[in-house]
Amino acid sequence: MKKNICELFFNRVLDVPLWVKEVLYKKLSDSIGNSDNSELYQLYIPILTFSGKNELDEKKCGFDNNIYNFLKYCDKEMNILEIAVNAYLSIEEVSKFLIFCINQKFIEIPKSKKIMAMANYISGKCRIGEYFLQTGEISEEQLQNALNFDNEEKTGQKLVKFEYIPQKLMNYILQLKNDSQKRIVLDYNLLPKTEAVYTDNDKKYEEKICALKKENERLRHQMTKIHDLVRKNV
Repeated sequence: MKKNICELFFNRVLDVPLWVKEVLYKKLSDSIGNSDNSELYQLYIPILTFSGKNELDEKKCGFDNNIYNFLKYCDKEMNILEIAVNAYLSIEEVSKFLIFCINQKFIEIPKSKKIMAMANYISGKCRIGEYFLQTGEISEEQLQNALNFDNEEKTGQKLVKFEYIPQKLMNYILQLKNDSQKRIVLDYNLLPKTEAVYTDNDKKYEEKICALKKENERLRHQMTKIHDLVRKNV
């Protein structure tokens, strides 16, 4: 029976993290003149401060290479998603570097409360109740009511139960949090050697690269299968 190659293609596209799906949707909307003007955290471009530029040039503080690589990407005016892809990091890891650099006054504080709240939430600096408080979705009184409610449900569940937050929005935020830990795997051989995120002496770096290489092999194997299917059905 002939395979549905189109379906295979769409399933492959739809398998990417929600962070990427949102950008694809926005770019498609832009191309057909139906753009959604809502803010996307992953499209936010961190802005270097004067102190940040000096630290990138002089490296006086002696921070880990991760920080200087992050600042370098910011200096190139890359957005959060571009930094994650180019630095071989997850959105969660990029968010942690962003918050760190904001605290060090190397990066300007985002003007958008939504962007700042998302950075805090994804980096683990605040919980979901605090996130909705920072975005203005709920009031301090509502959050306190949920926290004080004596049962074993999580705060997010109680916010939905009290109808402070719609279930659909809650599911969306939780999926973003879950997908923030995933990486978009590219061909390791295409990565610039000078842009390594970890030093060669770092054991964690070696472990991460090993895991990513295995993931690359799995994806290449899947693509080979799809290619074979295409050839058989042409």
